[in-house]
Amino acid sequence: MGGWEASTTGIAGGGVRWADRPRAVLCANLLAAAAYLGLGVVTDLFFRQYGFFPAPLWPAASLSVAAAMLLGWKAVPGLALGAFLSNLVVFEATWAEAAGIAAGNALGPVVGVRLALRLGGPLTRLPGLRPVASFALGAVGVHAAVSAGCGAAVLVIAGVVPGDLAVPVFVRWWLSDAGGALVLAPSALLWGLDRGFGAATRGRLMELVLVAAVTLAGGMALFIGVRFDDPANAALPFLLLVPLAWMAMRFLLRDTYTQFSVLVLLVVGGTVMGYGPFAAPGIDKPMLYVGVFIVTAALTVLSCGAQANDRRRAERNLRRMVDTLEQTVAERTAALKESEAQLRLVLEDAPVPLFVSSLRTHRLLFVNSRAERLLESPRERLIGVYAPTYWSQPEARARLIEVVARNGHARDVEVEFRRGESALVVLLSAARTVFDGEPAMVLGINDITERKRLEAELQRLAVMDGLTELPNRRHFLERLEAEAERARRYGRPLSVAMVDLDHFKAINDSHGHAAGDAALRGFAELARDALRASDVIGRMGGEEFAIALPETGLESAMPVMERLRELVAAHQVRDDDCAFGFTVSTGIAELRPEDDLSRLLSRADRALYAAKRLGRNRVAQEDEVDEGNPTRPEISCSA
Repeated sequence: MGGWEASTTGIAGGGVRWADRPRAVLCANLLAAAAYLGLGVVTDLFFRQYGFFPAPLWPAASLSVAAAMLLGWKAVPGLALGAFLSNLVVFEATWAEAAGIAAGNALGPVVGVRLALRLGGPLTRLPGLRPVASFALGAVGVHAAVSAGCGAAVLVIAGVVPGDLAVPVFVRWWLSDAGGALVLAPSALLWGLDRGFGAATRGRLMELVLVAAVTLAGGMALFIGVRFDDPANAALPFLLLVPLAWMAMRFLLRDTYTQFSVLVLLVVGGTVMGYGPFAAPGIDKPMLYVGVFIVTAALTVLSCGAQANDRRRAERNLRRMVDTLEQTVAERTAALKESEAQLRLVLEDAPVPLFVSSLRTHRLLFVNSRAERLLESPRERLIGVYAPTYWSQPEARARLIEVVARNGHARDVEVEFRRGESALVVLLSAARTVFDGEPAMVLGINDITERKRLEAELQRLAVMDGLTELPNRRHFLERLEAEAERARRYGRPLSVAMVDLDHFKAINDSHGHAAGDAALRGFAELARDALRASDVIGRMGGEEFAIALPETGLESAMPVMERLRELVAAHQVRDDDCAFGFTVSTGIAELRPEDDLSRLLSRADRALYAAKRLGRNRVAQEDEVDEGNPTRPEISCSA
């Protein structure tokens, strides 16, 4: 079966493939059947005692993928036998039902793997986007669809499942098989491709350990011993995709996927024990949420890692090309003016954009076709152009020339290039040569603009709240600390306001969490418009926000927040065919010389609760402590 099949000449000896020997195939099928049945028993025992069946993932799906890769169609008897016994003995299906379900479980992985091989070809040590995408489509998606389709059809025909529930049963079955294949099979494949110690050098090992520890700590904080009351918290586990994507982009996909597999154990184990956001009251199908998380996270890690592998492969080829180019140039120079036509041919056929510029006149002497495409200009217009024109920082080019003059070459120098009105971030490798009878510098370029954009986006996600696009709690506190330090240093006033949406739970109860999210976004937009550019607003969590007002004392802060309160009170949130309003309560405190951040925020919090006690929809200072009689209005809407 191509590059994914295992050649076992070392086992069989004499260069004979063991998959071609009948006795070996028989033993492999019996072993697969026994393992399939064993996994079925273990899975049933693990999930049925908690009432969560069918399982969120079916580990036997990974076994099926591995068997299909090793044996191809010869794996069908063993998989069919194992699935038949598992359904007959473990799940107490009838003979006919067990046979129908087993047919899908045996054919699905073989069909899926064959499709993956046809579309993506063999896996390599650094699998790229095409083979990974074909694996996800065929060995996971099509495999799970065939198994789930056959299983759902058998249950409907047998009358076990009503016809109107066929689609939900298919979806849950598909998630179960896809999750099982994604959790275990990719890890085994990736460790089989590369048995080295790891991707991180000593300089980057601490980064790998740190990101892995943050991911693991986040999973433990969400799913070990913690119970959530609000179903909206089911979105929290998806924040763990940010460090996973970072790891996939920076390190070996094998290491990242191993970390993901450990995280899945936390998610599944915590959920079946009743912990974590997916087990919150109001979520009637927690295992469906687990399955969606597993499939989404796995595909995110695979796609990011595959793109990173493609980038690493391109960079490796660039380094090899530069080494070859340097050697070639040295040989041509040593041979005293070897044919320039041959040199041009080498440069033209190079797999990366290449430029040759004169070190005397600093004008372009040669560009290859890939360089034309990079700069989106024909070489007729490029030859003779003053080379620094395309450098966003000409001084960077001067430093590069100094390095080349001193060492003869330079590698992986990050600079910015101009292309019309846009800019490109590129990695340069340079070497000194002789061209057209004069000293010149040849540049090899690797465009990393998209990689830099992705890194910037990951950094933005780390400091911003995804719903309101305001600074998150950690980022807000960092900026508030800086403003407080500046206020103390120069003796300037600084006020902090704590803002809370009134009766936010009533909004969620009356209109749903989507309407609550719309109210949070609406407040964020009003606050951005009402506040100054120097003011800092952040979401502290839930419906609570904090605002820092530099150069503003308590008396000046009161009208600012009163104006924001009036804007909010006049605002209407559209919810399908009706609209509803909401109000906010605000507490303000001014920075005192003895204050640290905790004390300042605590005083603003006390003022906020004073505003609530006084009846809500108001702005209060910390000394307003009258006992009010707040009421909970009905959240109604108007057409």
